[in-house]
Amino acid sequence: MTEIMIDPNVRVSGGLTFSGYEDVRGPMPVAGQQVLVREPEANLVAVGTVEHLDENDRLVYVAVDWAQLAPDHLPTPDEFTLRRSQTRSLFQPVGRPIMSGAAAFTE
Repeated sequence: MTEIMIDPNVRVSGGLTFSGYEDVRGPMPVAGQQVLVREPEANLVAVGTVEHLDENDRLVYVAVDWAQLAPDHLPTPDEFTLRRSQTRSLFQPVGRPIMSGAAAFTE
């Protein structure tokens, strides 16, 4: 199935979204074809239907049932725990001074 990378924040009239031809993975779809849409940052996926292609601007317009957008992979409990511990470590103090003007602060 053709896959199209999307940004859920990009929406136009009729609840459509669009992506450039460069965001299409697989054969170029045609109007009426179902495709898999993927929001790559959060790895969310849903099925969409191609509404039309704009050959001049090289854009694919897709109707997406936004309520169906869901994670492509649900983490196992161990993966979830590992991700949480990695995220927490980003916010742990490192004890280095941060210089701001003449004042020094510790994280």
